[in-house]
Amino acid sequence: MFGRGSAAHTAFMGTVSIETASADARRAREGASHSVFIAEDSRIVRARLVAMLDETGAVAVVGQAETAQDAVQGILDTRPDWVLLDLQLIGGSGIEVLRRVRSRVPQTKFIVLTNLSTPQYRRVCIEAGADHFLDKTQAMTVRDVIAGPRQNAQGEPLC
Repeated sequence: MFGRGSAAHTAFMGTVSIETASADARRAREGASHSVFIAEDSRIVRARLVAMLDETGAVAVVGQAETAQDAVQGILDTRPDWVLLDLQLIGGSGIEVLRRVRSRVPQTKFIVLTNLSTPQYRRVCIEAGADHFLDKTQAMTVRDVIAGPRQNAQGEPLC
């Protein structure tokens, strides 16, 4: 289904261990325009996000976590360009993760992903330092935010 060694293969097979995240991050960044860390409690959603980002050819997924604690450690270890951060994680929330790491990785951009896209959650996330707040049903937007919109040979946007 996914090529062995690809980020999508890693996501399908399971969560990247924190111990290997730094070495994997260095290897994955070679040739990629952007590095991304995914903090999401659903294995299926993580695999879908990785596959979508792999399609861009410009993004390297440098680590993944399903728990709040692993997300904090992984983000600090890999120092990615972008973090896709679910609001609900095992053992904590994306808001807690954001508050714990935001000042320690000021160059990193945070995209909070949620099914709870109420104005109240949006406000709390933005106040905690999120750069973007997106509904999970709009996953296509994640790719566009990180890699930029795709275009055909005539410069027209692709859907």
